[in-house]
Amino acid sequence: MPKSPKKSPAPQTASPKNNWLPLVVAGAVGFAGAFLLLKGCPLSMMRCPVYEKICPVTSTLNRLEGCLDKGNLASARQCAEKLANLLEPSMPELARSAEAIADAKTLPEARKSFAAFQASMKSAPAMPASKRP
Repeated sequence: MPKSPKKSPAPQTASPKNNWLPLVVAGAVGFAGAFLLLKGCPLSMMRCPVYEKICPVTSTLNRLEGCLDKGNLASARQCAEKLANLLEPSMPELARSAEAIADAKTLPEARKSFAAFQASMKSAPAMPASKRP
């Protein structure tokens, strides 16, 4: 049997180094994005979390503003009463401002009370986090 000549080992391609840095950065960005999506941005104190459409205060406030824009005083008064009831336990000073909208007799008076409500909402101290789990 003839001996086959020894084959020289083929030059091996250099195995790529495992570069973990891009993977770690992508994971950190993904985690931060998921956190902000679920919990809301902690830097915005006057907003509900990302789920603001289901936040009763925010949705009622948006409806109240829409009613005032459309000129519907009766609906605006109902929204203001609901808003006052929602704010009473945690922010009574804002609830009193909302009651002023509900007590308005005319549309210009309601709009003026709403502007005062917005001003007091911006100047109100941030509400502490709820103690519920």
